[in-house]
Amino acid sequence: MPATYEPIATTTLSSGATSVSFTSISSTYTDLFIVGQTGCSTTDYLTFRVGNGSVDTSSVYSATFLDGNGTTVSSSRAGGSSKIYVGSTVGIMNNSLNYSFYINLMNYSNTTTFKTFLNRIANNNSSFPGTTGSVGVWRSTSAINIVTIAPDTNDGRTLIAGSTFTLYGIKAA
Repeated sequence: MPATYEPIATTTLSSGATSVSFTSISSTYTDLFIVGQTGCSTTDYLTFRVGNGSVDTSSVYSATFLDGNGTTVSSSRAGGSSKIYVGSTVGIMNNSLNYSFYINLMNYSNTTTFKTFLNRIANNNSSFPGTTGSVGVWRSTSAINIVTIAPDTNDGRTLIAGSTFTLYGIKAA
């Protein structure tokens, strides 16, 4: 059956921000999809966390990455992490709006299974060009009703002005 994407919320930053959050997400959808274009005030990775009521900062996230830059391909794994990295070695943002990302959160409102993610990035940053595809899991059976997206390093780095983030709900037709 075809799926129907419904826009839930869009944020466009008029100035730098240390994070972007989508809160009070309704449980009426099958899946969630987040798409955006961003950069960072200082070179860094993009991460996200999820939760129910508040974001989960415990070490219950895991992911596997496949990276390519047109010349080389690599893979890596991060287990027992306190966040999900949207990209890996080619997924490094800089101070320009050339980092596009897509996050699929499947069965986000189900309360009997762990939550799985598919992430993709396309990076047109000349210092770190390439693409990453990754799969991940949040090892919790709680429904997701909050998602926070932020740079990896918590030292005042910001997502730059002009960055856009859109959350879609997906319903089975």
